[in-house]
Amino acid sequence: MSEDAVLRAQKKGLDVHVGTSSMIDGKYDAIIAFGVLEHVSSPTSFLRDLSKCLSDAGEVIVGQPMQDVPSYDLFLLTIFTTSA
Repeated sequence: MSEDAVLRAQKKGLDVHVGTSSMIDGKYDAIIAFGVLEHVSSPTSFLRDLSKCLSDAGEVIVGQPMQDVPSYDLFLLTIFTTSA
């Protein structure tokens, strides 16, 4: 949600935009969210929005920091289907 971060990424040639999960358009085979879930107001709504954007065989990959052990991240693989 940072305009400054978006501008810096765009200057590096990345296709980055400010938005929310409800603004995602299209169908994707993979959606990756690392270190995001703890920053959204409603994790349930966030994951629901992402699941609506998956192709029939699409996957959402969520990586969350593991606070108990320094320098390690806990990565969770969650698979959603469009029929869920």
